[in-house]
Amino acid sequence: MSKYSALSEHLARLEGSSVSLTFDEIERILDAPLPKSARKFDAWWENEKSGSHTWAHLWRAAGWLRDTVNLRAQVVMFRRSDEHVDGLLSQLRPRTKEAIYDLLQLAHISTDEWHTTNTGREIDRVKANPSYCYDWSFGSPREGYALCIWHETLDVRSGQIVFTENLRAHAANLRQQANDAVRDSERRSRTLTQAARAQAFDDALSISYERMLPVSVILTEGDRLAREAMGDGSSHVQFRALDPVKWFVHEYDDTTGVALLVRGQRPLTSNAPAIDPDDERSGEPDKIQLRAIAIRKGQGEFRQKLLSAYGRTCAVTGCRVVDLLEAAHIRPHADEPNYSVTNGLLLRADIHTLFDLGLLAVDSRFRVRIAPVLLRSEYKEYEGREIRHPVYPSEMPNPDALERRYQQFQKIHESGSM
Repeated sequence: MSKYSALSEHLARLEGSSVSLTFDEIERILDAPLPKSARKFDAWWENEKSGSHTWAHLWRAAGWLRDTVNLRAQVVMFRRSDEHVDGLLSQLRPRTKEAIYDLLQLAHISTDEWHTTNTGREIDRVKANPSYCYDWSFGSPREGYALCIWHETLDVRSGQIVFTENLRAHAANLRQQANDAVRDSERRSRTLTQAARAQAFDDALSISYERMLPVSVILTEGDRLAREAMGDGSSHVQFRALDPVKWFVHEYDDTTGVALLVRGQRPLTSNAPAIDPDDERSGEPDKIQLRAIAIRKGQGEFRQKLLSAYGRTCAVTGCRVVDLLEAAHIRPHADEPNYSVTNGLLLRADIHTLFDLGLLAVDSRFRVRIAPVLLRSEYKEYEGREIRHPVYPSEMPNPDALERRYQQFQKIHESGSM
């Protein structure tokens, strides 16, 4: 990753029209030393125009220009840029190629899942993990999203830099192509993968609009494949960089899928219909599935913590098939988004479902309780069994949270409402 992205991020967060930074302060921002030439030559600090100063375009993209530099005092002054928006759009064109993994870390989006395969095997070249590095969108409702956008698709509208697209229609078209039996299997498989990426991108836009989330944009430049050629091959990125300024979804047509993303301008209000956080199962089947996928992605880090805490073993059954193990919240996620290990249990998928449906509980003494309706089923063997404890006592599930949930379980089954 270009270390100078951290400087552009810092400048983008500042208020005011100018700022002075010492070289030492800049090194602390970068968490790395400046090159010797930066301390010896004024030219190093020139505002990039010709393409030779690939670091300078980053602070220009953030809306700043280097004003003066004093090598003796080791101080540089930056000022707000008054460049026309068309000139700024040109400055946003990426000149470096940075790894997606590094840019996601800079955007504070989890990369924990990049480190292992679905079976828990560690990845040797994490930054090149093919399960993630070719995706078009990253993140979750909890941490926000990062979207990969081709610079050439950006436009200027009413003095603002914008991106407008219909990824939902694009995904539907790709799925239709993939179902064409005339195409060879390799092309159909590639098209299906691209359809899934387009749909995930659309889902990120929809959720970001509904929740008015800021969006991180990773700008790309290179050999972009035409839409009609998708399936025949893949686009090739030559340059890639993180825009230091956040974007916002100003419009999203839930009927058509047309979206408008605007750089650096938070919408005053959202026209999106309000979402009941306690009702994640409402709406069209496709939307329900996409929403569930987005939420599960947000729980990736939570699951990794629980896998570590419980030694990759189901707390109830002892199952060690990692692909079947899920992260269960003791206090429901809709009530309180709490990703602490003490608010979770590592459960096999079917046990997790029973837990969520109120057919299985764990009391404050860490014993499994089964609903009466299941006492004649194969699950009866778990009744009264003490759950597996985490490796460290500090990671034990919160007994108060367990007790509150167990009391709800008792109330339901005593009343016979299930």
